[in-house]
Amino acid sequence: MPLPANHEVCMRPMLELVADGAVHKLANVREQLADQLSLTLAERAVRTPSGGKPLYRDRMDWSRTDLVQAALLEAPQRGYIVITPRGRDVLASGPLEITRGYLKQYPEFQAFLSRRYRGEGPTADSNWTVAADDVLVAAGEFRDRCLRDGRGLLIPSREIWTLDTIDAVFHSLIETPNLGPGTFAEKLEGQLQELKDEAYALIADALAVYLLYPIDFLPLTKRQQVRQPLKWRSIEAEDFGTVDRAFDAPVGGAGLFYIERRDLQLGFILAFARAARSEGGDLTDPAVLAHLADQVAVPHLITSASGSVTARTVSAARNIVLCLLAPDFYEPTASANHKAKIAQRWAELAGGSSDLDRRLYEIRKALTPEYGEGFSYYTADLRAEWDVTRPLRPSRVPTSPDGGSGVPVAGTRVEETSLEELAYEVNMPAEDLERLESLLDTKKQVIIEGPPGSGKTYVADKFARYFAGAAGRVDLIQFHQSYGYEDFIQGIRPRTDTGSISYVRADGAFKRFCDAARNADKNQRHVFIIDEINRGNVARIFGELMFCLEYRERAIPLAGAESGEAPFSIPPNVYLIGTMNNTDRSLAQLDYALRRRFYFYRLTPLVAGRAPILQEWLSKQPIADVGREAILDLFIRLNARITEILGPDFQVGHSYFMQADVDSDGWRETLWASAITPLLEEYLHNRTNREALLRGLQPDRLVSTLTPNEAGTTTSEL
Repeated sequence: MPLPANHEVCMRPMLELVADGAVHKLANVREQLADQLSLTLAERAVRTPSGGKPLYRDRMDWSRTDLVQAALLEAPQRGYIVITPRGRDVLASGPLEITRGYLKQYPEFQAFLSRRYRGEGPTADSNWTVAADDVLVAAGEFRDRCLRDGRGLLIPSREIWTLDTIDAVFHSLIETPNLGPGTFAEKLEGQLQELKDEAYALIADALAVYLLYPIDFLPLTKRQQVRQPLKWRSIEAEDFGTVDRAFDAPVGGAGLFYIERRDLQLGFILAFARAARSEGGDLTDPAVLAHLADQVAVPHLITSASGSVTARTVSAARNIVLCLLAPDFYEPTASANHKAKIAQRWAELAGGSSDLDRRLYEIRKALTPEYGEGFSYYTADLRAEWDVTRPLRPSRVPTSPDGGSGVPVAGTRVEETSLEELAYEVNMPAEDLERLESLLDTKKQVIIEGPPGSGKTYVADKFARYFAGAAGRVDLIQFHQSYGYEDFIQGIRPRTDTGSISYVRADGAFKRFCDAARNADKNQRHVFIIDEINRGNVARIFGELMFCLEYRERAIPLAGAESGEAPFSIPPNVYLIGTMNNTDRSLAQLDYALRRRFYFYRLTPLVAGRAPILQEWLSKQPIADVGREAILDLFIRLNARITEILGPDFQVGHSYFMQADVDSDGWRETLWASAITPLLEEYLHNRTNREALLRGLQPDRLVSTLTPNEAGTTTSEL
């Protein structure tokens, strides 16, 4: 049976699968339904137009959503479903199919459809509402009370949003940040403790504005976070009604960085409020709002922040604030990436403006006759139009001063690479790279871990160049057993001069890199890559950098520093990416103190039964569909079996299969003889049934053992 044409096809079968009244895990129901529909591996690998997840899962998840909203199913906890009495009654009545039209007989489902969605498409992820919605009412009160009159949003009887109070809170939050351990609330309480009551009321207002848009927090969590600063000073809110109602109707996803670095997003809100209070103007005029945001607030934040902050850092906060204050002009999306994609798709309708938001406004006007007033770009059909991966643009080689072409100069950006282009080059979904970017932006230290051949170093190098913006701001070293503190930070080195040997102190690779970054523009990112980070004695190599990694604003003396020598710190515009082979159990594991100072990003060849990176690479190769599916199927079967025997850390990386002759005669035999089998022999060296296991992991046996009906063999023979 082909893939479900829409999510309605899945509704009745899903309800039947849980008809026994037990609580079922949604993931199990999905797979049972996929088996019932006889979906092949290739059909299960088909992605949604945005590439976000398998299409069949997307259809089933939206079936579950509709059935829950119509009260035919309940969700007792995240990821689980159970049939309701109404659901059992529906099955007993025997409808041939269950559709949205059928579900509209229930008032709960009608309310769900009309409550806050412009589009009903199963991939819609934006709950933008009409202008009368509570979110926009709350945003209007912020504009009128706080930005225009200086009064409080939650305490409108008091003058809260004065320049002095804004500056005091901004100074504590942004100019003297607390980068140490602790939750955001714990650090915020300490930062505000020397300030007046008005500062606590102001930060509560700012948190309310910050939390209006995102669906990433539960309404209860939003209410608790906004009330917390008021509780610290026993202050009572006078008017919480509008904000309270708005928290029940969020708009959409705001992105990981918006959530994890709320200090910077709040910093933008404060900087924007300061600009509005000091410059005034019509705060409903899109041009005025853009000026206040882009020409005043963002530059003020970049100049004041103690770190490598750029306009991109707070782009989500900027987009959110502007769409809340001028919803008829600004698109209701936090993502600058999505805005750029939409503008690129309908570039012919955008007019000649250089301003992205103006182009989007013109595009919306042009598309409204076709799609209707207030249409959403996030319906399934429309999103499929713009949310696609674009092929790489050819790189431009900078010209030499005389006009001829030359070798790119170190530190020169050859051509700005978009996230989509990077995703195309490394065969990964843009969403995964956005997550990696958010992790590095937030922590400044990330380790990419995975089994051999999973492309860790390749991704790290390509991503670092994209993140830094220029190859000349990226450096790479590799740790090994003899690598030491002297190579990394500084140490005594012999020097030969006129036949005699002397010993001098010399800087190591990382210290030289930090010194160069410190002397550069502070808004230029510099990325230092440590390949195979767990192959060295990391505690010895890093030394006092263990402290510097966590406290970027603190400088400390290096070992052996001379009197009067300046202490060392890691500049805020330096970022670290490590790679780690997590099958090297014989190597020393990372020091827990060092591990705590890094975020970890796992690059796994097989994810939930799929091989997304290999699949993407194969789709670009001139290979027949049958051959492509056979290669992908063999790779999935191999790693599924290895995971059963050894665990996911020992999977075979996709790079083993990414060979130019992958579809040639005899490629499997050559690959297994020269690469796969030697690797598996090492993995299984201490297994008593090693030879039997190796036989079972050969290509012919993999196909037969995993499909017993085809060959009459089962995995029990192993």
